[in-house]
This record gives sequence, C-alpha cells and structure tokens, in this order.
Amino acid sequence: MRAGDLDREVRLLRFSITYNDDNEPIEGWTPDASPVWASVQYASDGEKARAGQVGAVVSIRFQIRWSASASTLNAKDRVIYEGGTFDIAGIKELGRREGLEISGVAAADE
Repeated sequence: MRAGDLDREVRLLRFSITYNDDNEPIEGWTPDASPVWASVQYASDGEKARAGQVGAVVSIRFQIRWSASASTLNAKDRVIYEGGTFDIAGIKELGRREGLEISGVAAADE
C-alpha cells in the first residue's frame, strides 16, 4: 500500500451503548480519536427496492493502513467521508497486516 494512494481523510465511528439516569440503553456512534488517511473508490450505485419504495444506494470502498484499533471495526461501525455517513458492509484484511479494505453503503438521498 503506497502512501501516495492514501489521499482522502475519513473518520471512523464506533457503535456504542451508554445508559441514561434511568438505566435505559442509548445507542450511538463515537468518533475515533483522529481521522485516518484512505484511498477511496466508488464501487457502484444503483437502486434498491425497500418496503415498496425505490431509493438510490451508493457503494464505496475505503483502503486504510492496518492498525490494532482499525482491525476491530465491525458491521455496526460507520465511516464518515466528505460529509456522508457510510454503514460498513464488509471488512477484509489486505496482505499480512498491511491494510484493510472497508466496503461501505449509504443512501444517496441522505
């Protein structure tokens, strides 16, 4: 993975559960401490029928350097890129702890 290819800044959001004063769970996302550099490739865009409605969906692939923190990402976490929020659809390791490829999806109308 070449450093020059990692030219886009993204933020990783971690799914978390906190509890209010009544001990009721509150689900949310907490940003990682600092942004990471990534290469970005739009995979596809298309339409998906959901509950009788059709909406545009954007698929994107992020490649980032491997780190112990990033290696714990899962499908409940999210990626923020250029103001868009992408749900993680899949994660795969590149090489032997060289990098991670994160597949993300977002509704185009959000």
